[in-house]
Amino acid sequence: MRDLLVFLLVGGLGLPALVGCGGDDVDGTCSSWCAVVEECTDTSFSECREACAAELRNAGSVSPQCVGAVKGQNACVGELTCVEFEAWNDEDPPDAYPCKNADDVVADACVV
Repeated sequence: MRDLLVFLLVGGLGLPALVGCGGDDVDGTCSSWCAVVEECTDTSFSECREACAAELRNAGSVSPQCVGAVKGQNACVGELTCVEFEAWNDEDPPDAYPCKNADDVVADACVV
């Protein structure tokens, strides 16, 4: 599933960013996602927000469904604790990590 994702290395932690996916909007899901990223990593809120905006632009170049899926993933990750965020980032456990369903929707909706 994450084989469709590349990792944007920010602050020493791999943060997922879709490849080949454009649009120019940053919505509330970026804010919630980036609040978790800022709390749980060395990445600043503003760095994360820039990466999130790029991810949404990339998703927009694929389809509206891809944008919706990415926003859903952002919203899910934006509700995680730091322990859950680490498990999501590591995909641990592989079949039941936090936000796996949202990741699966992104994988299906953002195929190019």
